Amino acid sequence: MDHLDETLGEGWSVLLSGHAHVVTDPDELAEVRALGVEPWAAGSRDTYIRFTPTVITGRRIRAA
Repeated sequence: MDHLDETLGEGWSVLLSGHAHVVTDPDELAEVRALGVEPWAAGSRDTYIRFTPTVITGRRIRAA
């Protein structure tokens, strides 16, 4: 589940399908590094993955 609001008892689930590749091109690496994206988990990460979604689906989830 992507997010659940405990107060409202509802949330969202989102699924993306598409194409991904490891970024290795020096110009593309410079571009993604300039975005300032930080990993959720602690520690440094040296690998960047570019993901291009082709299908996005989702649904609202409500507590019974």
